[in-house]
Amino acid sequence: MPLSRFGARVSFGRADHRREAPPPHPGRRVIGLDASTTVLVLAELIPPDLTVAAVTNDLVAFEALSRKRGVQAYLTGGEREERKLSLVGSLTQQTFAAFHLDRSILSAMGVHASSGTSESTLEQAAVKDAMARASGEVVLAVDASKLQSHSHVHALALDRVTTLVTDLDPQTCVLTRIAASCRISADRTRRFQLSTSQGIAGSPRGVAGSGSRTRTG
Repeated sequence: MPLSRFGARVSFGRADHRREAPPPHPGRRVIGLDASTTVLVLAELIPPDLTVAAVTNDLVAFEALSRKRGVQAYLTGGEREERKLSLVGSLTQQTFAAFHLDRSILSAMGVHASSGTSESTLEQAAVKDAMARASGEVVLAVDASKLQSHSHVHALALDRVTTLVTDLDPQTCVLTRIAASCRISADRTRRFQLSTSQGIAGSPRGVAGSGSRTRTG
């Protein structure tokens, strides 16, 4: 499926193919979605009639979003990561910075109560930082295997996280420690279940909706 049909800005290495993309329709919430298997599940579960603008650096998520009639999808520019279908680099960061994001939904390679989130590369960490800077709310969606672990590069301090979404009970000791470092309380964490209702993408507060749910690992 040719990416140019969506009016996106796409750059692979030095090849830069650009078309003007219209701004989000007035009144639409604007969300940012990073490039990860966790967030891809959310992109695929967003209801087709949900009226929202979505900005992503994930090629697969962008294609999934573009098939939904209510979603105004944007793909960032940038360089394609080796062996991955995601974009990174200064153009990716600039694209996210150009939007006023109501909410960004991010993953992480590691989340630790004392050091925050971490990524495997400097480029990935820089993209997460750009998304958080542009966002009114930051939702961190990770499975339990990432908690209290580190990867190579520091990304975000936990006081920049609004909501933590994971697959543990909110009262688990590890979540209590992590929540103490966030702007959220332990009872604001949610089991990592992405809903087919508006859920993370559409509602101004909370995380999981109340519809049919799918758990990811």
